[in-house]
Amino acid sequence: MIGIVLAGGQSRRFGQDKALYKLPHQSLTNAQTAIGNLLPICDRVILSASQTNFAKLTATCETIPRVSVIQDQAPFINCGPLGGLYAAACQFPGSTDYLLLAVDFPFVTANILATIASIENSYAATETHEQYAISHFTTSKQELVNYLQTGNFSLKGFVKDDRHCVAINFAATMALTNLNYEKESHDENKK
Repeated sequence: MIGIVLAGGQSRRFGQDKALYKLPHQSLTNAQTAIGNLLPICDRVILSASQTNFAKLTATCETIPRVSVIQDQAPFINCGPLGGLYAAACQFPGSTDYLLLAVDFPFVTANILATIASIENSYAATETHEQYAISHFTTSKQELVNYLQTGNFSLKGFVKDDRHCVAINFAATMALTNLNYEKESHDENKK
């Protein structure tokens, strides 16, 4: 299984790059935390970076075994999470098993990831939120190209409609809370 860390987002609401952010009282960036969460259950981890953070993420992750840092590849540059998935699929063009994790989930637990990894075509959810950026599916480069050529760049559409992933429900805890604002990271550390 190949782990993909989505680290190329613009982080507009957060106010700074979430991938490079270190939570209070933690020594690792969110990207390094995500890599550390995926390495025990994945053969390799691909960190999908943006043009803006590629150099910094490469510098901080280049010595981690089984980790590669990549950027979006033409013709699907700046196409959101699916652009990152396409860049990974360029390295593994055949049918490949992927475990997807966005840097937005620094509190995700090993149990949640192991559960999603153990169930083909699945994604994490709570009673009120579906988290498509924590998902497990198999796809090939050509299958992904076929989907992207429709002009639909929705991760939700790809995960649910194209890959037919099903929701695996977990309790609504901070582990599945998407970190959108820097204040949220400080609030969680007060608990």
